[in-house]
Amino acid sequence: MIRNKITRIVAGVISCILVGVFAFRFTELVISHQKKWNELYVSDNYIVSDEMNDIYYKLWAVGNMWLRNLDENGKFNGTEELEKQTVSALQELGCMDSKGNILLNNVSSDYEYLVSYGSNSFSNTDKGYDKFNGDYVLTRKNDNIYYTGRVGWGYDNNSFNMYDTNYGMHYYYLDGSGIALFDYDTKGLNSYVDELGATIYYKTDGSTPIPDEYYNRYSYGYDSTGYEEIYDRHNNRIESIPIDEIIDNYYDENGNAIVREPVPEYDENDESVPRVTTPAYEEGIYVCLNGRFVKVEQEKFKTTQLKEMPLTIAIKPNDDIINNLKSYHDNMAENEKQTVVSIMNNIPLLIIALILLIFVLVTGGYSTKEKKFVMTFFDRIFAEIPAALIVVSVICSVMIADFYDSFGFHDFVNEIYSEHTFHMICGVICSLLFGIIILSLNSLIVRIKCRCFWKTTFIYAFLITVWGWVKKFRNLVAENVVRRDMLRDDKFTRRFIVRTIVFVIAESFFELVCLDWNAYGLLFFFSLILLAGYIALSLLDLNAMNRISRHITAINSGDYTPHTENQYSSAFCITQKLNNISAGIQSAVDRQLQSERMKIDLVTNVSHDLKTPLTSIISYIDLLSMEELSPTAKDYVNIIVNKSQRLKSMVADLFDLAKATSRTDVDVEKIDTVILANQVLADLSDKIESTGRQIKVDIQADSAPVMAEGKKMYRVLQNLIDNALKYSLDGTRIYLTLKNQNGYCIVNIKNIASYEMTFNPDEIIERFTRGDESRSTEGNGLGLSIAKSFTEACGGSFSIKIDGDVFTAEVKMPILTVNIVKE
Repeated sequence: MIRNKITRIVAGVISCILVGVFAFRFTELVISHQKKWNELYVSDNYIVSDEMNDIYYKLWAVGNMWLRNLDENGKFNGTEELEKQTVSALQELGCMDSKGNILLNNVSSDYEYLVSYGSNSFSNTDKGYDKFNGDYVLTRKNDNIYYTGRVGWGYDNNSFNMYDTNYGMHYYYLDGSGIALFDYDTKGLNSYVDELGATIYYKTDGSTPIPDEYYNRYSYGYDSTGYEEIYDRHNNRIESIPIDEIIDNYYDENGNAIVREPVPEYDENDESVPRVTTPAYEEGIYVCLNGRFVKVEQEKFKTTQLKEMPLTIAIKPNDDIINNLKSYHDNMAENEKQTVVSIMNNIPLLIIALILLIFVLVTGGYSTKEKKFVMTFFDRIFAEIPAALIVVSVICSVMIADFYDSFGFHDFVNEIYSEHTFHMICGVICSLLFGIIILSLNSLIVRIKCRCFWKTTFIYAFLITVWGWVKKFRNLVAENVVRRDMLRDDKFTRRFIVRTIVFVIAESFFELVCLDWNAYGLLFFFSLILLAGYIALSLLDLNAMNRISRHITAINSGDYTPHTENQYSSAFCITQKLNNISAGIQSAVDRQLQSERMKIDLVTNVSHDLKTPLTSIISYIDLLSMEELSPTAKDYVNIIVNKSQRLKSMVADLFDLAKATSRTDVDVEKIDTVILANQVLADLSDKIESTGRQIKVDIQADSAPVMAEGKKMYRVLQNLIDNALKYSLDGTRIYLTLKNQNGYCIVNIKNIASYEMTFNPDEIIERFTRGDESRSTEGNGLGLSIAKSFTEACGGSFSIKIDGDVFTAEVKMPILTVNIVKE
């Protein structure tokens, strides 16, 4: 019953109603809070902010433009012209009276302020900088601005700046406006106004550089009618001057006229006269001054940043303003507190709605009839659609909360209906939006429950479609053009493809460029034919290379079947040579196999023929040893017994080696290498103890299942341990390690040799090769060869490693993969 569809619908509807009720109460409380805020509104708060910002603005100008330039006696440091311009600028800012005294105009007496730069200062109070403290106080020191209280300050460290130039200009940036002051008289000089409204003066006689900004203001161009058009930086035409008039108006920096060639008059019927005529003039920079184009020398324009560290500023309102501001902020805080408490009282509605939402999401999609989660039609549409509905619903909800009265909708509804109508509309809208969120979110979660979320997305459908096209194209290319192994292994093929792609792209770009050149229409058509022919021939060559690659791959895999090729194909000659190579390799392989079979047959036959007389010899030796013989004769008999037993062992080893080499008599089965190793060690325990050697065993796996013949692998480990016991140095230890690594079972047997190993690993594995040639009593040189042959016959690999006096034999077998089938 609890997972019934009807139950889920009822729970979802109730949760939407609860969200609507909360939205109704929330908008009611927010609007009520806004009304109380309007009732408590104190305009002095913003008036104080504006007045204190204005005072700071003027104090900064006084400190940096005037106090900074005064010496210890209060005398202005700078030219007389700079002093005049500074006084004039400060008077325009309302910081100085007509007599040159510092006076902040239009500043209320309700504020105490102070500004100082080094030892020079200005203030309207006897308080020092340290006395400016408490709430609603603004101070500046060490390039940092500090303020207390909740008055909005309009400035930061980036709002003001100042710098000097290399030609006597001092520039001040004051919160979006600029002031330029000069050390010299600017009367009659050329000038322009920069983007901050400051007037920039300059000279063209070479005594001052011309700022770079000037050259960005104008550009020059000639039209087809013999006029030079002058444009400003926004590409707006300023004026149009006939070229023949401009010829007489070019002058150098000394005022001397620059002689120009005459400009022929344009005639439409005379093609010998060019449409655009540019007067010849010397290279350089020309500035248009009062209709005269003067050539000037451009010196690099440099600026020097000025420091404001010695500047200190302090501003404080009087007690009445501070008390009014505190009362305002206290009332606002109390109003906000009451509103927050009222909103928190309605939070349980959201909590219950959230619990119901979780219930709907947890049980959503469950079918009581089918006893599992199932998907509806809505759950099968692209997942991006419900996800987008969720995002849009959330955005709409936020917009209702943040911008409920941005377009006057609240006031419009109140004029027509009652006060609560707007709150009800907000509640209904939020309920509907929450319902959309529930349906969309439930659909996404049902897809996850049914494990098909990714498959219901548009991205998945698009990628599957594209991947299908890619696979078809890839198979088509692999079958007819180039295979993947060619791209991976054949550097020539990769370079050919890259070169062809680069050429096609470059040629295609050339074709697009030529589309706008009507004069090259025939060239474009001819080039297009060449491009198509090049692509076709490249594809044919690539297909031929693909066939050659397949032929080489077949030879490399042991398939020497000759291939046929059309005699007109570019791959014909190479195919013929590869066929000849294949025939030669096949012949050599056949001879090698025949030779190996003959060797194996010879060893097998000789071993078999030796067994019968050797058995008779051993039998007669046994009978002879039972007779009464002299001590000397008994010694001889014992020697014959030992030699005959050694010969018997050698013949048996040869016979086993021949069968292993021919890959016959191999009966593979599933064996555990861990159990096998422990069994070999247990069987050889007496022999190990008699030699006085100690074997350190390190088995790092619980099991190591492999497919091999148990008898042969037993013989491999037995031979390796025997070899280590025979040839290890007295008093040293032998190490046996078994571990599973990268899908292989690896067995290492390591010992320190008792002799100098002057051979390489490949030599010691050869038949009848002994590491210690001084030994004549033990071994026949077949132990390691048999171990290698048996290991390879069982599908493994065998190797020897020599590091100084350390001899290591390694057996590597592929681990059997066990597939566990779950019912």
